[in-house]
Amino acid sequence: MLQTFEARLKGNQLEWVNEIPKQVYEPQCSISVYVTLREKVLVEESEILRKQALENALLSEKALGKNWNKPEEDEAWSHLQ
Repeated sequence: MLQTFEARLKGNQLEWVNEIPKQVYEPQCSISVYVTLREKVLVEESEILRKQALENALLSEKALGKNWNKPEEDEAWSHLQ
């Protein structure tokens, strides 16, 4: 079964970003891997998507605020403060 893990290639070594494959910890294990080099454009596109998500959240906040900013909402959630 193929598994995907995120890593960064620094020199000739991989640095795992999130989850580390469990096979890495097995002393006599040799792991076959395929490395896909991503273009810098993908990083820039990722930044654009992150900014769009933030803008959408801010726009949603205004619309949802009509329901959230009511005295009865404050009272309903007061026990958590």
